[in-house]
Amino acid sequence: MSRDVLSGHSARVTKVELVDDYGEHLAEAAERLARVADPAGGDAAYYECGYFLVYFTLVAWRATLGLATGQTSATIMWVENNLVRHLVARRAGTTAQWGSPDDPHEQWLGRLATQHGLARFERQQWYDRFDSLDDPGPGDLMWEFCEQVKRSIGHELDGEAFVRQVMAESAALNHRAFVMSVAQLGG
Repeated sequence: MSRDVLSGHSARVTKVELVDDYGEHLAEAAERLARVADPAGGDAAYYECGYFLVYFTLVAWRATLGLATGQTSATIMWVENNLVRHLVARRAGTTAQWGSPDDPHEQWLGRLATQHGLARFERQQWYDRFDSLDDPGPGDLMWEFCEQVKRSIGHELDGEAFVRQVMAESAALNHRAFVMSVAQLGG
């Protein structure tokens, strides 16, 4: 699957293929951001960045549907769970493909994805408290995100370079195109 899925150049793509493609790209973007935040590329930076990219996707989706902060739909919840599963699977060096519920690997991945899904939800609730302000500082979403990453990795980071990379990765993911593509498939 390629980025053609999002640009509409792929014939007869399914919702699962679309989410898998986007999930893979989101996990790759989280890895790149984690390396900018923490050259050691630790789990803390990876998951903080991944959760934030999922958050950006969901904010764009809710806005498209006219939903208020915290409101959701069955499709949004399904996509959210699959995006978190992609983050976890990539970090674990495995595939995000679903297996039999009796498979020990599936049980392990499912539990791990559930744990990270809960952590991501807690982070979303925290992010929902902030707005994007003209003046970076306390209360600004991006500033608060950078502060959270610093707390998670245990050291300072080049905030300006990191924010530029977050914005570049977010633009490259093209959340809105993804949301519109899912909507066209009945989501």
